[in-house]
Amino acid sequence: MILILARPRDPHGDRMAEFLDRKNVEYLRLDTGGIPQGIPHSIRYSGQTCSPLLRVEGRTVDLNEVRAVWNHRQAPANPSEQMNPADREFAFGECAHFVHGLWLLLKDRFWVNPLQAGQAAENKAYQLKVAESVGLAVPRTLMTNEPEEAVAFFDECHGRMIYKAFNQYNRPGPDGRYLGIYTNVVTKDDLWSRREQIRLAPCIFQEYVPKKLELRITAIGCQLFTVAIDAQGSSRGKEDWRHFDHDNTNYQVFEMPETIKAAIHGLLDRLGLVFGGIDVVLTPDGRFVFLEVNQVCQWHWVEMLTGLPLLANFAEMLIQATPSYQPPQALLESAVTAG
Repeated sequence: MILILARPRDPHGDRMAEFLDRKNVEYLRLDTGGIPQGIPHSIRYSGQTCSPLLRVEGRTVDLNEVRAVWNHRQAPANPSEQMNPADREFAFGECAHFVHGLWLLLKDRFWVNPLQAGQAAENKAYQLKVAESVGLAVPRTLMTNEPEEAVAFFDECHGRMIYKAFNQYNRPGPDGRYLGIYTNVVTKDDLWSRREQIRLAPCIFQEYVPKKLELRITAIGCQLFTVAIDAQGSSRGKEDWRHFDHDNTNYQVFEMPETIKAAIHGLLDRLGLVFGGIDVVLTPDGRFVFLEVNQVCQWHWVEMLTGLPLLANFAEMLIQATPSYQPPQALLESAVTAG
């Protein structure tokens, strides 16, 4: 059985569930935000056996049957709001401890991605160090909340510098639309005028890397799927393609050099990841520069725009419960040969 940890109305979780349904593969989709009231749960020890049980929509599930876990997006537990705040905080801690215990009991199963590795891989400072250690070029980078350091670094970058956040940030604006923080080119005036804001929290500043193409590499086990994103003709997406100006952006399947592929595999191995979205810049002079890796990335848009079979490959990795899974096309060819 495959355990999918995903929130309700999550498009990636929805599509995976539909795909597994079509293949008649047994799975449990679990919204951890339903714990404790909505999802009764227990762990029973008896003799030499340990039985972690969940009751979801009238179905009793023994998690010992789980072979693979897709840790997509977990929601925090949601204790009853009828409790006073102190008791609710206590209940929240108890739920978190229990849920963490469930995952530890399953740590010998195939995880996408392993919990501790995934959490460590989300750290931007750690990513850059590991990327450099496997031979990937990385931009000169400063992480600081000191405006004076930022100004000095701006000069070191010859006046070409960008700012980006450590974490994705979205909040509703006054008109109801969500506001987010994207990669932005900054000037020295920006640094001085916002110096008090800089002091409030650490910022990531990097030298600006000129772009011929931006590459999104989706790693699914041992397979790498790369799309080249040419947003240089878009005023909105030129500095950060995540603004998604599709009318002025070109998306094409891209074949990376073997040396870069090997370095990407080395990065994933050292981070302990079996899945991730890696962002790389191809510069006008032909250099490949690593920007970051996201261990819980969005990937369906890549399939929609390019036709790359990401869903089928991802599902096959979960079904076979190994990063060295046999891709769907290889399975088809072997069936034809056998016939």
